[in-house]
Order: sequence, then C-alpha cells, then structure tokens
Amino acid sequence: MAVHTSTGLVGSSAGQREFVAGCQDGVWCLELARPVLSGQAPEEQADLILRDGSISDANDAVASMMGAAAGNDLVGLPLSGLIDDPRLRDAVIAFVEEGYRLAPCALSVA
Repeated sequence: MAVHTSTGLVGSSAGQREFVAGCQDGVWCLELARPVLSGQAPEEQADLILRDGSISDANDAVASMMGAAAGNDLVGLPLSGLIDDPRLRDAVIAFVEEGYRLAPCALSVA
C-alpha cells in the first residue's frame, strides 16, 4: 500500500508507520485478510471490508478520538468494533462508490 504525500509516495511499511505517527490529524489504516475485487458490487465490497478488515496502523490522534490511550491499542481491532453506528455499512458503500475516497460523514464510535 502506498500513501500519497506532498513529498511523494511512502511505499514501505516503515515509511507508512512514520507518516501515520507524524500526522497531526487522526489517521488509521485498514488491512484486509483477503483481497476484495473492485469489480464486485459496492454492497458486496462493503460487506467484505467490514468482515475481513482490521486496523493495521493508527496514530495517537485517532486513538484519542476513539477513547484509546495510544494508536497501538487500536491495531488488530475490526473496523466494526471501533465504530458502533448502523450507518457504517452505508459509509463503506459510499467509500467504494466514490472511487475509494472517504467522504465526510459523522459516525458514532464504540
């Protein structure tokens, strides 16, 4: 996975961790246990993302928003375990439909 920054791409996992940790905004990364095919219907993709996705990296800023002490406390948790909101599936569907870009939305944390 590569993260686009103003200075280029951060492609290594060490570079990604450095980027996430150094960002003042809340940042988290989701890792999927199995690939999700982009040709599948958005609803199917959302279901697979919610079923197979877990937090692979998070910074302290997002941890604070989620009520955790540190970003490392979130690693390994499923997305559905962090966000307790019936609109989560709809937000993930919108993420897929928007070309895998997050749209602003307000969801309740667990």
